[in-house]
Amino acid sequence: NYNITNTVTAYFSIVKPVRNAPEGLKGVAPTTDGGSDGKITGTTTDMEYSIDTEFTSPKPCGDGETAGLAEGTYYVRYKATPTTAASNYVAVHVRLNTVTVVDANTNVTKHKSGTSVTVTVTIPTGKSFIKWVYEGVTIPTEDVTKQEITFTMPEKDVKLTVLFEDIIYNITVTNGTSSAPTAKYQEEVTITANPAPEGKVFDKWTCETAGVTIEFENATSSTTTFEMPASNIKIQAHYRDIEAAPSIE
Repeated sequence: NYNITNTVTAYFSIVKPVRNAPEGLKGVAPTTDGGSDGKITGTTTDMEYSIDTEFTSPKPCGDGETAGLAEGTYYVRYKATPTTAASNYVAVHVRLNTVTVVDANTNVTKHKSGTSVTVTVTIPTGKSFIKWVYEGVTIPTEDVTKQEITFTMPEKDVKLTVLFEDIIYNITVTNGTSSAPTAKYQEEVTITANPAPEGKVFDKWTCETAGVTIEFENATSSTTTFEMPASNIKIQAHYRDIEAAPSIE
């Protein structure tokens, strides 16, 4: 026989096992930018999802897929049961992929994978188009020099950068000289009039190219500057009789 002289107190807790995070889930982007027909495929009814990792407002998943989703990152886990705790979560991205076009400007658009995307280059003034440089998608060699290209949107972001080169324009000066025979758009050019003929003085500069206007720094100075327009140009120095009044006050 045993005599128990001391009381022993034992404490224990039952810990529910935690399941692994769901596997095999895939985010499907909405059809259009701002749409709400995105979905997560591979879900089951014993899963739930949330827009935050704390699952402050979890929503039940559908059987096979969970539809009606806007773009975003969703966190999916198995629900808690009487015998198991909620599982670890997995992040699922429901998003359109972007196409970034860098030409005269930078433009970003969104597209669903598998859709047809057409891009047309915007050529800056004074430049000529050379070719496209692409990342995230393959453009056929015969298309990289086309100003408009079409491709199927992949399941990743795409960046298209346009290579340009400066157009070199000709400068023709009558009765004078220029600092260079050619120039690119907006390059500064200096022009100098030839010495005036006997009995005359320099009067002014004019642009003789139809449809082109040049803003001379000082049109009545025998030496002046201007910014090159996006055109071949002809410039002329004019003279007047010494006694005559200037044509430009």
